[in-house]
Amino acid sequence: MKVLLVQPARWNSPLSSTMVIEPLGLEVVGSNLKGHHDVEILDLRWGESLQETLERFQPDVVGATVITSEVNAATELMKTAKAFNPKILTVMGGPQPVLAPESLLGHYADVAVVTEGEHAFSDLVETWERGGDLRSVTGLAVFDGDQVIRTARRELISDLSTTRLPDRTLTAKYRHRYFRGEWKPLASSFTTRGCHFRCTFCCVWVLGGAVYRTRGIEAVLADLAAIKEDYVFMAEDDSMFNVEYSDQLADAVIASGIKKHFQFYSRSDLVVSRPDLFAKWKKAGLDLLLIGMEMATDEGLDRINKENTTDNNEKAARICRDLGIEIISYFMVDPPTFGRENFQRLRDYILRLELTHPIFFIMTPLPGTTLYREEHGIVATENLDLFDFYHCVVETKLPLGDFYREFIDLYRSCYKSRPHEVTAKSAFSDAVVDRFIARLEEEYEPYTRADAPVQLLRKPKEGLTTAPRAKVVQEETLFPLKFKPGWKKPARVQ
Repeated sequence: MKVLLVQPARWNSPLSSTMVIEPLGLEVVGSNLKGHHDVEILDLRWGESLQETLERFQPDVVGATVITSEVNAATELMKTAKAFNPKILTVMGGPQPVLAPESLLGHYADVAVVTEGEHAFSDLVETWERGGDLRSVTGLAVFDGDQVIRTARRELISDLSTTRLPDRTLTAKYRHRYFRGEWKPLASSFTTRGCHFRCTFCCVWVLGGAVYRTRGIEAVLADLAAIKEDYVFMAEDDSMFNVEYSDQLADAVIASGIKKHFQFYSRSDLVVSRPDLFAKWKKAGLDLLLIGMEMATDEGLDRINKENTTDNNEKAARICRDLGIEIISYFMVDPPTFGRENFQRLRDYILRLELTHPIFFIMTPLPGTTLYREEHGIVATENLDLFDFYHCVVETKLPLGDFYREFIDLYRSCYKSRPHEVTAKSAFSDAVVDRFIARLEEEYEPYTRADAPVQLLRKPKEGLTTAPRAKVVQEETLFPLKFKPGWKKPARVQ
């Protein structure tokens, strides 16, 4: 069969001006399909034509990976595929189908993959090819009229080493374009999946059932050896949680002679408790470390269930600075609680810690998260385009235009203060920052101009409709959002 895997065009997110990462998930899914089927990846973020690809390739199956803010873009491409050939099987996968598959009813998809896609998608295609019943495939949501038929739960992949290496030949024509700031061209890989922590705003632990798994060291080395790019982004969420594994992997990378510039994710409390581990990883090529510091106060961290402290953030900043590792520090700006004094407190915190690469997100209650359940009553728009962490989707404490002005100034003032010698070597150069701020100003202009309507936040994008309410035939959630009594987060593996 001919299978077309599509990365939707991110609708208009300001973040796309600073980074575009390769569709690693599609490359892994494609790798599992190749050899049995004819597979192509189409990355619509670079302006290619879906219609022309459909006419040339004549696919039997069209699949798209979907995050919340891409639902409408994915719907349009599913609609286009069906208009081209109603017999095409249309499939959605990725975070949004896992978190809220019922939300996709009426969006031109025949079926959604509601678990890890490598094996589920392959089984789906094989079943479709032989004319079997898709309801027999585990880990799916099948759309039938006004019904969403949830198939039996599929267990997570216990041994990540059994997954095939991503097939990067499928994105060969795009590879020179993937980047993060000045890191270009940029490749992606992974060493782990999942996260044991349960931050209220985060969907990762919901997607992975709070199950943390590591990829075999030999598999990681083989993947890295196959990557031609010098810069590598590790597409995961808590890289060093298993300290013993991470320590052994660093040794293996050093011994292999692989020379890359790595970006990993970790937590400040681990940096504080094991600075030796990060010193070793610096030797192995770690240059950028993404740390979700999130808030400038311990009260704020407790409110989002971060299980960390601002003291750890401050200590980690000093340790990484001494090691020569640049921290990408992520912070959440909370619309219902942030007044001008909160913006100023966060600004002062960034400057005091001498953070050179802060990234600010607008706290957004993604469907399926704890935060969404807590704030569902104050969500002010159903336009999923805006659920991209750069738009307010709940009511703001400040007037909306004032909030966006403060948000822009937060970026401008924090980056303006960086020492020149730091700026010169940062992945976020002055040129990247200027481009990003200009993009924010362009996006927020309808809200910040003097005559902006007060209720603009509530205005849905023209032409968008709410899908009909789903009738769930089989309620089989992938993972329980509320854990059984007595459940405790496992201790970090030393």
